[in-house]
Amino acid sequence: MIRSLAAAAVLLLAGFATAEPMQTALTPSNVLYAIAPDGDLPMLELTLKSGTVMSRVLVPGTEDSAVESHPRLVWDDTDKQLFVVWHRSGEEGDEIRLATLSARGEWSAPVTVAGCSDAKRTGLQIALGHAASTFEGEPATTLVHIAWWKIALDSQTPEYALLAFENGKHVSTEVENLIDLAAVRGSSSETDTEDIVDVLHPPMAMARTANSGEVEIAFGAQYSTAMTRVKLQPRKIGSHVRIWKPGRIGGSLLPRAGLTSATGAPVRSFIANGRIVLYTPDEQFRYVVYDNGAWTPTRMIKLDAQLSGDALVEYLRRAVDDQESSTEDDGAANE
Repeated sequence: MIRSLAAAAVLLLAGFATAEPMQTALTPSNVLYAIAPDGDLPMLELTLKSGTVMSRVLVPGTEDSAVESHPRLVWDDTDKQLFVVWHRSGEEGDEIRLATLSARGEWSAPVTVAGCSDAKRTGLQIALGHAASTFEGEPATTLVHIAWWKIALDSQTPEYALLAFENGKHVSTEVENLIDLAAVRGSSSETDTEDIVDVLHPPMAMARTANSGEVEIAFGAQYSTAMTRVKLQPRKIGSHVRIWKPGRIGGSLLPRAGLTSATGAPVRSFIANGRIVLYTPDEQFRYVVYDNGAWTPTRMIKLDAQLSGDALVEYLRRAVDDQESSTEDDGAANE
């Protein structure tokens, strides 16, 4: 097992190799929200652009001495508000926080999604969905799905949070261990560890399904290139209580992908058109695609001044989106 990289070296390599593009959200009314990409920052500053007018505002709760990172943005056109999710590390411990900004420019108080003092969190994923009201007179519910890796001294745990909002107001938060939610078992050949380089965390991807309220999540395993895939459908508990919990509607353990990091930077991933894509953000851009029950062979494209990694990821996403929908339904496996 290649585990000789010191933790500091892994973090340093990850910092250099995993920089992400600017996080943005564009509204139907042509307002562009943007925030600085990954990186440890003393505060989070949100940029708003509309036509030729530009302004900047601080995200509430980020103006103190705590370190903010991994900001994510998503616009909800139902309630006309922007969701901002980020990682915070300060005297209170390590936290995932969320705040909303209305179209009128009014911020909500930050909500602590998850927090503790004995672990760190990274690799934030966010998706937005909606659930129609089930009782006359009740508002529709906006569902914010958040996933991340919880990094402790000797473990890397995938976690998931479901936050529900009604009329723009936060009504419930549920945090779960994704391994427990997936509840799948595999053969020893799929679960045995492999001889791979240490990374800060395995890959993770999340995407909304055709059903607006559902999400699909794929996440890797420590010291393995196998992946777990799970589909979740939020469910309201009881008839009148305002609590939403994630319900599993399918899960499966995928075979080993065989794609590993060569630099210590985590392998990245995304889900598009029912397919899972893994790729390495290296100068030699390598990727594999899971479709119809199997991984493709590893393919490589060398990056240069004319072709950046960000551009190639966008081309790859378009190519996967343009393919016919996958007929496989892994979510029904292992029921």
